[in-house]
Formats: sequence, structure tokens, C-alpha cells
Amino acid sequence: GPNQDDFFVVHSDSVRIFGVLDGHGSEGHLVSQFVNEELPGLLVRRPEFQRGNIEESIVQALLEVHEDLEGVTHMPYGKRLLDASLSGTTCAVLVLKDSRLYVGSVGDSRVVLGRSRGSKIVAEELVRDHKPDLADEYERILSSGGDVRVIPGDIASRIYVR
Repeated sequence: GPNQDDFFVVHSDSVRIFGVLDGHGSEGHLVSQFVNEELPGLLVRRPEFQRGNIEESIVQALLEVHEDLEGVTHMPYGKRLLDASLSGTTCAVLVLKDSRLYVGSVGDSRVVLGRSRGSKIVAEELVRDHKPDLADEYERILSSGGDVRVIPGDIASRIYVR
């Protein structure tokens, strides 16, 4: 099938923005492409971003791109319909501004920073995966009206709307 991985790099003199996406499902390549094309612009246009509240701008931009994706599901996208009802993407976004690193993520795209510790480089996880088989994530999904299932023959838990 088509490659479902995508990434973006946006930079200016004062800010650098990086994103990594990993689509899943039959339309995952289109979902990751949509988020890749939309998220960077949504992020930098957020009023929170303009005021320097980078953490809140990441949260709000991720929510906004999710709403936009829901809005275009079953609408033409390129030469075909974009159907995100059974497809999606993970997303990790990093913003480097004023020598500070801001990180946000959705799904299980892990963000790891390599830190120098003497003569070694040590990996430090910056985000926690959002996996539905983690107890607190499972409870959050159920309380939000979702359901978690493992389909026979599949290796991962999947999230569904109830």
C-alpha cells in the first residue's frame, strides 16, 4: 500500500517546527497527508502562538486539525474521497523557540531526546504514548464515549466510537 508516514519542517530566523506523522487504516496515507499540509499553518496562526504561549497553541492546533479532519471526512480530497472514519494518524510536533523546546503528541508517536551524559548519549522520553491498553488511557477513552477493541487477527487495540 501507499506510504503512510509523513513529516514537516518549518523554520524562520526565530522558530523551528518539526512534525512526524504515522498514518493507519486504509486511508491513513491521506489522513497523514492532510494533517501534514494543515497543521503547521494552523499552529503558527493561532493567537496563542502569536502571544508566545507555545504549549497552548500546540494543544489548540492539534484539536483544530482534528475538527477540520472530521469536517472533510467523506468529502473529495485530491482525486478521491477522504474517509477518516476508520483511518487516522499519530502526530508528534516539536517547536524550538528562544532556546526552549515545546513538544506535543497524539497517539503513539514517541518523542525521544538524546542528552549528553559524560561520554554517553542517553535517551530521554519527552512524551508518553497514548495507547488504549494503558489503564488511564482506556478509562479516558470510555469516559469520552469511545470503545476499545482488539479485532481477531490484529495485534493492537483499536478505538471506536460507541
